[in-house]
Amino acid sequence: MSLSLSVVICAHNDNVELDATVCSIHATTIDTPEIIVVDDASPRPVQHLSDKTKIIRTARRIGVGPARYLGALHATGSHVLFIDSHSRFEMNSWLAFTLEAINRRPAAVHCGVCLGLGFNGTKEMNMDVTKPNAEYHGATWNFYGPDRKLPNQMQVFESVWADKRDDDDYELSGIMGACYVVPRDLYLKLNCGRHLVSYGCDEQELALKTWLAGGEVRMLKGLRVGHKFKEAKRMATSGLYGIPYNSTGYVLQNKIFLILTLLPKAAGDVLLSKLRQEREFSRVLRSVEQTYWPVVELERARNASLFTRDFGWFLRHFGFTFPVK
Repeated sequence: MSLSLSVVICAHNDNVELDATVCSIHATTIDTPEIIVVDDASPRPVQHLSDKTKIIRTARRIGVGPARYLGALHATGSHVLFIDSHSRFEMNSWLAFTLEAINRRPAAVHCGVCLGLGFNGTKEMNMDVTKPNAEYHGATWNFYGPDRKLPNQMQVFESVWADKRDDDDYELSGIMGACYVVPRDLYLKLNCGRHLVSYGCDEQELALKTWLAGGEVRMLKGLRVGHKFKEAKRMATSGLYGIPYNSTGYVLQNKIFLILTLLPKAAGDVLLSKLRQEREFSRVLRSVEQTYWPVVELERARNASLFTRDFGWFLRHFGFTFPVK
């Protein structure tokens, strides 16, 4: 089987950065892979970016999870590289590294290195991918515990940046950074992102579904992608943290949906009890139960038919402790 790569980029109202992202792909590859841009109902439609770019425009906003799923449906490559619309690539033969990795482990999900760009604590905007503000090497989990950055706040069912290791091609329990390569058929088979709303939790879903379905997630250091992060103060003044899709209620709904459909009832009940501290919990849970429950039941049954490992195996494999009520 011939393995190939498609790049999927989801965008909403980010045309200038999107154009720079596509230019970065072209500038760092000789034989540029197929690029699929999902324009999620931007007020100003995305224009044709290059001969190898296919634009899919939605009639109304569907959110980043469904947009990525839609992009995978239209991709023709055996594997899909998901990136954000404000990314930059290193001149380091990243495409060759990626193709070598998927040929070596065609069934695995590979997570690249996320290079932090944007404001670096000063008023200067750093978009130099060779001198990033920080480097991030995949993710791990915080099922329940203090936020690393805000210790007075508790996190529930969150992916957090993993510690860097000296080796490569090692297992990762989680995914973050919007620079990961997924076998297309696996992504579609697992319904990744399809039933999520607005923004959030798509990376938690992909990682956990992959492991429970018998797959694996591995580090790929040769794939290094710059990601433009937003400055904290600017995020606060723009509302909803400056993320075009974000709403705290939607993120909470996605968490509840994944907890109900991916985890055994006992574990799910524990995490739902921890989420009750969230201000909107009762309203969002009621909304899920009243309007979304058929999808919950169908997805839970679908997952049960696809999963070959149980959640206990996942916890033991990575040495995680799980909270109690």
